[in-house]
Amino acid sequence: MTPLSRDLVPALVARSDMPVVVLTGMRQTGKSTLITTTEGFRKSEVRDLDDFAQLEAARADPEGFIAGADP
Repeated sequence: MTPLSRDLVPALVARSDMPVVVLTGMRQTGKSTLITTTEGFRKSEVRDLDDFAQLEAARADPEGFIAGADP
């Protein structure tokens, strides 16, 4: 199944060289699919803050949470 074309992709790709890109939105709307299928992000590390351990790590030490991470 081919993902839907999204108007957001050009803006997202333009920021793919940033150390952190945050994509937020309603649940079950295709955010993870968008990131994993968009050229420039396929090999990026994705951190899902729905995972309570990752959320707590981000809250406890935001700079440490992203330190050393690839873009």
